[in-house]
Parts: sequence; C-alpha cells; structure tokens
Amino acid sequence: MDINNNKLEMIVKKALNKYDYSKMLLKLENEIELINNNIDKMYVDKLNSKISEEMYNRLFSKLKDEAKQKENEYLKLKNKQDNQKEDNSEKIKRMSKQFLMLERPTPEFMRVLINRIELHQDKQVDIIFNFRKPNEISLD
Repeated sequence: MDINNNKLEMIVKKALNKYDYSKMLLKLENEIELINNNIDKMYVDKLNSKISEEMYNRLFSKLKDEAKQKENEYLKLKNKQDNQKEDNSEKIKRMSKQFLMLERPTPEFMRVLINRIELHQDKQVDIIFNFRKPNEISLD
C-alpha cells in the first residue's frame, strides 16, 4: 500500500502554516492604538493642569518607547507573515518524503507532525498529532 502523497503534502502544508499571524498583528495594532490614546488623554490632562509638566514628560517618554517597541514587533511579525506566504512546495515535498521514510526526523519535522505531548500525573503520555484520524492520510 502507498500513502497518497498529495494528501500528505496538504497535511504538512497546513501544519507549517498553522500560526495565525493576523490575530497577533491585530492585537499589536490595538495595543499601539491604546498607547496613542493614552498619550492623547495625558496631553489633555496636562492642558487642564491635572498632571504636571514633569509627570507628563516622564509618562510621554515611557509610552512613546513602549509604542516604538510594539511597532518594531509589528514590523517583524509582518515580515514573517510575508515570508510565510512564499512558495515552500519544495520544503513540503521534502518533509513528506522524510515522513514516508521515517529515518532521522528533525525537530522541525516533529513540530509539523506533532501538535502537542501531554504528560499526566499517572505517567501516561499522550501524543496529539496535527491530523485527527489515521484515515486522513488515505491509503491507495
């Protein structure tokens, strides 16, 4: 019996692309917006003499640094997302072939194949794979 290579390649591709960058990017966008809103509110508080010039400058500097850090994180993540979209069909074929041969699996390969490993108090070990049922890899 042969394993359907196309089905296996689809499973590997799905596992390689399982990280959802859009949720993390949206979270960072919201955090940056919140920081900028806080800066705006502080400025209004400064104008209304609710906080001192010294307090405003200190908090402004701190929040600006935090916003800059979040913007850098955003750019790095966006870059990773763009790189992920590149065609990695050769990598998928290589990993599929490696799975079929099951010689020396690399850590990268194991991350694609295994979703998580659960260790229980009774020393039972459960390995949860990235595909749900063995029949998801159809046999010819």
